[in-house]
Amino acid sequence: MFFAAVESTADDLSLLFDETAGPAPLSATDAGVLMAPLLEPRLPIFLDLFARSLQRHPGYPATFRRVFGSVASHVGRHVTGDGTPEERGARAFGGAVIEVFNRTLRVPDAPAGLGSPPPLDHAL
Repeated sequence: MFFAAVESTADDLSLLFDETAGPAPLSATDAGVLMAPLLEPRLPIFLDLFARSLQRHPGYPATFRRVFGSVASHVGRHVTGDGTPEERGARAFGGAVIEVFNRTLRVPDAPAGLGSPPPLDHAL
């Protein structure tokens, strides 16, 4: 049942990205920024899949590769640059995750002198 939920969530993300991106080609950076608000409410399920995949739970690594490969290829068709659509989409997806982490780390209304932490490096 978990795998079906992940696959449905990935399909929703791909469709929402299509609607949001429109027909114009995007850089991987712009695609990541565009994808971040779409990904944010869905990120916990993807992170759970990723964590269980790293722990080598049965079926999780293959599902992780299939689901992320599918989303990356889908998004990558909108992204310009070098590499296959899956590689371009993976860069955009990674940028979206970093953008979500950076948004989450920002401290609203921080006391004077505390500010937000520096953004994560996009080279991760």
